[in-house]
Amino acid sequence: MIFYRKDFEAGKELFEVSILDIAPTIAKIMGVTSAVEWEGKALV
Repeated sequence: MIFYRKDFEAGKELFEVSILDIAPTIAKIMGVTSAVEWEGKALV
């Protein structure tokens, strides 16, 4: 998964993620609170 924003610091992280992590990650980037029933975790 690749995310780009002007305020993100360049870098590379290698670790296993789940498809369930996509929604919480996008929500956190957008500044939205994740729903409690979401099973994934934000990757940022």
